[in-house]
Amino acid sequence: MEVLNKITLHLGDCMEVLKEMPDLSFDLAIVDPPYFSGPERRGFYGSQISSTGIKRRNYPKSEKWIVPDKRYFKELERVSKYYIVWGCNYFNYIFAPGRIIWDKCNQSSSFSDCEIAATNLFSSVRLLSCGMVCVKERAFKKAE
Repeated sequence: MEVLNKITLHLGDCMEVLKEMPDLSFDLAIVDPPYFSGPERRGFYGSQISSTGIKRRNYPKSEKWIVPDKRYFKELERVSKYYIVWGCNYFNYIFAPGRIIWDKCNQSSSFSDCEIAATNLFSSVRLLSCGMVCVKERAFKKAE
């Protein structure tokens, strides 16, 4: 564990770290867990060079890439008041009904045109358009 300013960083297997945390340890978890196998063996996502000419970041190759199951999501719900789980459509898990759709406006890329996240911050759907996420604070404010 390392403290940087007022942020505590934990290094370790997330399931082991989560088990040690008390219920509702933090207000919001924003996660983007691995949802398919492959990049760990290739060392990069998608094509090594995108159709727009951007070279993909290289990742260390590993023997095994663990895609989380329902135990991970149950622990995540236990330790956080609210969550945003990117790639929710790839998991066999029943999330709260709220969704965030991020339109990446990248039709010429080999990546998906959008990303889908599940959230319990609200029960409807919010759309984020183009590029990096930049939204007014009230769009994600939990109704009291």
